Amino acid sequence: IPLTQTAGANGQLVAHTFSTELLTLGTGGVTTATAGNLAPANSIIDSITYRITTTLATATAFAISVTGGNAFANIGTATTAQTTLTSGTTGVLVPVLHADQYNTGATTLTVTSTGIPSAGVIRLTVHYRQFTAPTS
Repeated sequence: IPLTQTAGANGQLVAHTFSTELLTLGTGGVTTATAGNLAPANSIIDSITYRITTTLATATAFAISVTGGNAFANIGTATTAQTTLTSGTTGVLVPVLHADQYNTGATTLTVTSTGIPSAGVIRLTVHYRQFTAPTS
């Protein structure tokens, strides 16, 4: 359900909303993709927020990106590596160098760790604007 939306008389729409997933990191490699398409079609991602719910063990850092797209960085910087890996840690990430991440098709997020994690769970939330063309 959109948090806010504005609709026009001819079916056009812009919605500001979010999607979220609790992601258990894989322990067989350095990348784990979300199961759901957290970045929907016809959307611009404003930010990705996260909360670590189970400490990332063995890995020394992680980064979050749109699968096949832009990496996201700490707000106000171009730093993509997240190095605090303990349960309860939160972060707000924006597209690197504030370049828009426009998605023509729905896609997943990928978490890439430095070192193969032996444990770790992260709540990922994508905050985005989604657009619908006029129907008449």
